[in-house]
Amino acid sequence: MRPLAFALALLFLLPALNAVSLADFMKPYLLPGERYVSTYLTVDNSDYRLITISKKPTFLLAVHEDNFSIVQGNESIFGILRADALANLHMGETLDNAVFLLAEFNESRASGEAKCAQLTGTDRLPCIDKESCIVACRSVPNCEMALSYSIEPIFGIRDWVVARGQLDDAVLAAQEAGLRVGENNSAGSLNEALAQFGDVRAISANISSNIIFDCSPTGRCFCGKSSNDSALSLAFSELSALNQSLASLASLGETANSMAQRTAERVSLSNDADKYALVLRNAEEGALTARVSLDASLLYVHDDSLITDFNLLQGQLVQLRQSVGAKNYSQAAVRADSFFSQLNLVVDEAESNAATYRLLIDLQLNATNSLKLLADMDLQGRDAQDFNSLSVRLDAVNLAAPLDLASNPNFPTVALLQREMLSLASSSASLLIRAETSILNDELADLEAELKGLEGTASTYKQNKSVFDSGPVTDLMEQSEKKLAQQDISGARLALEDAKVKLSEEKVKLDARVGAIGNASQVLATASNAIHESEQVRFTLINPNLSEAKARLAEANALLYSAPEDSAVLSQQAADLAQAAVPEAQNLDQLAVIGSIAAGLVVLVAALYWIYKKEEA
Repeated sequence: MRPLAFALALLFLLPALNAVSLADFMKPYLLPGERYVSTYLTVDNSDYRLITISKKPTFLLAVHEDNFSIVQGNESIFGILRADALANLHMGETLDNAVFLLAEFNESRASGEAKCAQLTGTDRLPCIDKESCIVACRSVPNCEMALSYSIEPIFGIRDWVVARGQLDDAVLAAQEAGLRVGENNSAGSLNEALAQFGDVRAISANISSNIIFDCSPTGRCFCGKSSNDSALSLAFSELSALNQSLASLASLGETANSMAQRTAERVSLSNDADKYALVLRNAEEGALTARVSLDASLLYVHDDSLITDFNLLQGQLVQLRQSVGAKNYSQAAVRADSFFSQLNLVVDEAESNAATYRLLIDLQLNATNSLKLLADMDLQGRDAQDFNSLSVRLDAVNLAAPLDLASNPNFPTVALLQREMLSLASSSASLLIRAETSILNDELADLEAELKGLEGTASTYKQNKSVFDSGPVTDLMEQSEKKLAQQDISGARLALEDAKVKLSEEKVKLDARVGAIGNASQVLATASNAIHESEQVRFTLINPNLSEAKARLAEANALLYSAPEDSAVLSQQAADLAQAAVPEAQNLDQLAVIGSIAAGLVVLVAALYWIYKKEEA
């Protein structure tokens, strides 16, 4: 049994023992010094390997259980490449995500737009033209107060109302266009969706530039724009990338044709003459590529060592030509290895120099932009010193192309120059964050002081949250402080501006109530004086009746802080009653005196009559 078991195990292992590795399969098709890159592809549950040689797609291999086979023919290669490219586009996922991000953007508009409509009066009144927009604005105290300074915000409010409707339509059109792409996966429908998403971005950007959202010193800052524009930008970017990828499929036909030709060339390498003729042709093309890379690099950085390496490459190419011309193929193999190794070195060095210079320019631009923003700030103390130091350091860096590091005593190597530019960009960005943080902290402190003052006023005048509510302002200030701690400067600024707007709204309500209390207090004092004066009046029999006036005055006192308008009305009524009580009492007193005199006369007559009767008797 044991020999049988061993035989069966060996039988199962035979395919693995006979399996051909990719490296072994590729050997007959590679030239001396060549390297290849293998990329896995899976199409319709079949596995393939895309072989790239000298950065050119050359072979498409079908993967079998124990071997490989070469895919030949333009149509076969094109079909596999296209199917793989379409699968890797992930169109469905990208479209779903773009539509989701669009919905996220649209939902984020709701609270901010509703708040802005409330602040401008357009939530309850139409705003179609200048006149109707003025009427809407004047229905809100804060808006009416701003209108007293300038008519300009009215046009901003009108434009925002129009743009808001346009944005609703554009979002709906973009959603429908995105769904249509998912149905037919065509380039035309994708272009349409991209255009619709672009319309949404353009309208949203136009709204952002509206004066009512401008919180700069010259702006009006009626509203804080709260829409998630980053979600919209991300959706547009993903669709743009998908569109570019889909457009690139058009070039697959040319790629497949070139691959078919290269495959045929490789398969035909049956003798050394054909093989080394192709080696030499590839070397000539490589030398041209190196020349282009060198020239492009020298536009940015003058590098003597790179020039020396390229000259060495040129010499190696001459030697390779000589070996191939002499049909000394063993020598040609050695020289080809050396040439292609040197070629990779030269191209890599040239591309690295160009990439490094572009990085240096980007870092310089970042540092320059940060310092420009800092120059407009009133920097003090350490911040001012750091700004001056960074400015001097930036001025000392000369990135004028081409860089000649050999003649630069401060930065004789690319590494030192790159380190300095990284330090400048990082330090200037940190200083900008620090300065903006300081400014925001000062503004938060000023707002806190203003809030405390208004809270004191509200307490003095015994006002509750219905008139002055500091809670939302405090919440927004805490949000700003939290964003600031996270170094989210734009988020902190937005929360702070919202807090300022909210405090302004609360101040308008409080000022209106304080004014009403002041007016009511004056009327109350007038009524109190009127009652006091009426109390001083004395008549013969009847004095003024001030009980009703005093009752109204007591009620007015009770309502002074909670309902000052009603208090003023009651105080005026008390004053009127007090003033009316004097002539009324005077009239009644006169009637009482007359009645008293008349009664006395009646008594006198009666007494005289009695005396007369008595004497007569």
